[in-house]
Amino acid sequence: MDRRQAAAGILLVGCCLVDRKQAAELVVKYFRPQTPDPSRPPADVPFPLRVKNYWGGSCYHASTQVALRWADQGAIADNWRQSFGRAASTWDIARVLDHYKIPYKRTQHRGYGAKENGDIAVLNYAHD
Repeated sequence: MDRRQAAAGILLVGCCLVDRKQAAELVVKYFRPQTPDPSRPPADVPFPLRVKNYWGGSCYHASTQVALRWADQGAIADNWRQSFGRAASTWDIARVLDHYKIPYKRTQHRGYGAKENGDIAVLNYAHD
């Protein structure tokens, strides 16, 4: 059983406690292949530009490097990899970007942790 099947099983069992029909519809919707919306194509970073995690907890740093490479900022991405790698949050990444005056867009955060709620206007900006 792979992770996807395990997740479906957990989801199905959890939803069955509420409404079996609704649970079945949710599982079918989640696992049925979706036709991509041509007006909003999915981001698919080419394999050579993908950055694997390194050190412990480096996922935010690796993602930032992918974004920098995507923006044709390979030298900054290389320097980032050599300089940063510990566990980080969106706030940590923003502080580094601000410190080095690297322009970026992000959602406006309200709340903290599980109660954090970002404004999706930045997604519309990126799409436009």
